[in-house]
Amino acid sequence: MAASKKGGCRCSARAGFVLCVIFGIMSLALGLLAWYGLPAIIRSKIASQEAVTDASATLFEPWATPSKANVPDFMQFYLFDVQNPDDVANNKAKPAVKERGPFLYYERKHKWNITWNDDRTELTYLDNTTYRLYEDECAANSSLYPVKLCTYPDSTVITTINFPMLGLVMQIEGLVGSSGVTRVIADEAINLIVNSFGEKKNEGLFVKRTVREIIFGYNDPIIKDLIDALISFLNNRLGQHIPIVPPQAPINANNSAGERENPSIVYTGKGNLRNLLAFRQWAGYDRVMDVWTGCNDDDVHGGLYRYQANMINGTEGLQFHPFLKRGEVLDVFTDSLFRSSRLLHTGDANHEGISCHRYTIAPEGLMNSTQFPPNCAFHNDFLSGTLNMSHITGAPIFASKPHFLDADPNFLENVTGIAPAIRAQHDTFLNLEPWTGSVMEAHQRLQINARAMPNSVIRELRNIRPGGFFLPIMWVDEKGWAPEDDVKALKQQLFLPIQVAHILQFGATALGAVLLLASIPFFVLWRRHRRVQLDEAMPLVATPAVRRRGPAYAAINTD
Repeated sequence: MAASKKGGCRCSARAGFVLCVIFGIMSLALGLLAWYGLPAIIRSKIASQEAVTDASATLFEPWATPSKANVPDFMQFYLFDVQNPDDVANNKAKPAVKERGPFLYYERKHKWNITWNDDRTELTYLDNTTYRLYEDECAANSSLYPVKLCTYPDSTVITTINFPMLGLVMQIEGLVGSSGVTRVIADEAINLIVNSFGEKKNEGLFVKRTVREIIFGYNDPIIKDLIDALISFLNNRLGQHIPIVPPQAPINANNSAGERENPSIVYTGKGNLRNLLAFRQWAGYDRVMDVWTGCNDDDVHGGLYRYQANMINGTEGLQFHPFLKRGEVLDVFTDSLFRSSRLLHTGDANHEGISCHRYTIAPEGLMNSTQFPPNCAFHNDFLSGTLNMSHITGAPIFASKPHFLDADPNFLENVTGIAPAIRAQHDTFLNLEPWTGSVMEAHQRLQINARAMPNSVIRELRNIRPGGFFLPIMWVDEKGWAPEDDVKALKQQLFLPIQVAHILQFGATALGAVLLLASIPFFVLWRRHRRVQLDEAMPLVATPAVRRRGPAYAAINTD
């Protein structure tokens, strides 16, 4: 009976050892598969769905017509209402402004005439953007930055600077010294402009316009007549035709199709997902524009800086390539600024339970050319913190971050009524899901400013502050986020398998290690019982040499 129990213990120990080893090795193998195999399977599945090679591709509809894919996109405007226009124009006072808003619009991007090239690596299309006022009005005297989406009527009247007049003056000033335009002729032309605004429009340095007119522009036959009269005046004085470009009254065009007669081309991601939806051509410009013309030609780097400034790099910001790495630098092309910008990974964020990489604009983008020499191509020879848009808009317009965030303090010193900037409310950022490159939340924020400089010839500019000023016109938050259904689908189709993979990675590996460790005492116990069995099989009288060699040897040598 005793022998039977000992035999059972011995068998149990051996069975425990064998089972622990077998299942431990299997668990470790499963863990290794989870570490290396499952991520590769997930990456392969994502890669197979990302390329936009036809209209059935997962990313096609969100890219071509975001509104049909229920992607919420909004443009939220805040305008600065000048409170002391007479004192600014006549008494050298600082402009005092009051921020008004929000004025919220639906933004609808639409692409059409979409065609693929023969090998499906490129997409050609035309596009436009339209805006419609949001339907829910804000309650009277509600917060300037309400949590709930709402808008004030865009019929609200705002006092702002007369940038069409400033634009015409700037263009005449730019003609001095060229095409035979002398200082005397320029001054005569400028007085023609100013007197015409005063007589025909009863307008000076400041004007009253509705929010909608300031944002989207308006038809003004008097300005057209003024430009015709100005061209006629220059023709008569110079004996040659001098074209004048009408200053762009709209800050943001509503229905931009007329501006984009030439097609754009993006890569589909086929064969190279890192190029997914990145521009090859924008509005007819193939890889490089001819928009930015700054830098001194005597500078050995001037040509290179201009070329880099005009390069069309990156996507439009609706989607990025998958499998983003921590610290990776991205490019985005902003059509409203006619330039590409670099995005830096500056931290992490969470969007409805999804871990994201947060990206913000690289700081050198708005530095002046002293701090960052390549920015001479953008004519950024003023204080840091703005982008000179003058020669693009036809008026002295400068872009900056809202409330002059990260700009030179001098901008805020020459205007009152602007609250200190808050980075969370006024900086641009994108939260990107790194596995797919999807934009989970984005806020592209931009402020438009007009520069006014004193001019002894122009009555309206004769008595402004000696150093002039940069007057904020408005700031805008172009914002959007992933629809709720897309977030749920992403969690189920991507993150559930990833969570299972993580559980297997750590759970199976840990279980395998525990089982292999557990096999050690079973092995020791089995060997101990084996030794006892061998000892019991020995004769009572045996030499040490016989005992070392075992019972079989003892049976032969004990006769």
